[in-house]
Amino acid sequence: MGTPPEVAYQLAVGTLIGASTLAQSSADPPQTLRERVASGGGAMHAALTSMEAAGVKAKFEETLFAAQERAGELGRGPGGRRLQRGGKHALESSFQPMSPR
Repeated sequence: MGTPPEVAYQLAVGTLIGASTLAQSSADPPQTLRERVASGGGAMHAALTSMEAAGVKAKFEETLFAAQERAGELGRGPGGRRLQRGGKHALESSFQPMSPR
């Protein structure tokens, strides 16, 4: 679309931070917040309508279910037993947060 990658990155990060801050601080459910932002006929409404028509919601659900299934597989050791280390699930005890760019 002609936006330099560093600007696109900052816009994307700013959007995610703003959306998550609003969701965290609001008593309203995410659906209500989305409806307020995506007024009929606006750019956000057009984007969301296009994504829905392209099946993006279904793909997100599909990827989340695949990740959940794989996480369950990784959490089981030989014989289907859950892996444990120090009283925590093995993945939790080895989790390291990603560092920012």
